[in-house]
Amino acid sequence: KAVGTRVTPRQLSSRTVRVGENVMGVVGFAPYHMMRITDEQKRRSAENQHIDIAAESKERALERIQIGDYAVVDSPFIEMGENCKGRAMDSRLGCCAVLELLREAPDKAFDVVFTTMYEVGQRGMEVAAYTQQPDLVVSIGAVPATDIPGSLNKEDRVELGQGVCMALTDAGFAYPRNTVEAWSKAAKEAGIKSRVVQYAPDAAQAGYAALCRNGALALSLLIPCRTPAAPAGIMKKSDLNEAVAMLKLIAEKC
Repeated sequence: KAVGTRVTPRQLSSRTVRVGENVMGVVGFAPYHMMRITDEQKRRSAENQHIDIAAESKERALERIQIGDYAVVDSPFIEMGENCKGRAMDSRLGCCAVLELLREAPDKAFDVVFTTMYEVGQRGMEVAAYTQQPDLVVSIGAVPATDIPGSLNKEDRVELGQGVCMALTDAGFAYPRNTVEAWSKAAKEAGIKSRVVQYAPDAAQAGYAALCRNGALALSLLIPCRTPAAPAGIMKKSDLNEAVAMLKLIAEKC
């Protein structure tokens, strides 16, 4: 059974995974050239895939894993020159940026929140915003980079190396234009590489928080990343550094 709204059998086929207590396996299915056309529909179902852990029998398999054990894609973090590759970059980039902010934080009081349940209605952010009642909410995450072949977004192209992005709209919220423009201007004056994007599909964290209780100003900071919500996303180190610099600037000025 696949867990997560963005996990598809196509993504999992032939992937190396870790099962239970660090048992290695490979997601298996009949290769395309050995399938009939009518079998293609079956391939799209996770129930028709299996994980090969090189066990000689069911008994030997149960010595290493149990029914109900989780399996995760084995996609280690690696550096690729000025870029980095890793899994689930959409969430991890934001966490990394905030941790760096805390490491170099200015001597001022501000709240930092790491939220959960993003995929099921932003519940974590709603609880945090309702409890903390902020005046300004700044979320930090990733925006899909469209500098790859076949990208549908050609008008508002997002590229690695453009610095930190600020969203004007997302799937459920329109960010105050004067707030976005003010921080964009502040970034330029501080020498921070940044740009404004018209629409970011996954930028909704700050937007949800802005609607809680008495409301709050909201700003969404985003780091360009190729295939962010996937087993292998690619980001540029300089973009992460610009995002950290932007967070520090906001913390100093607020």
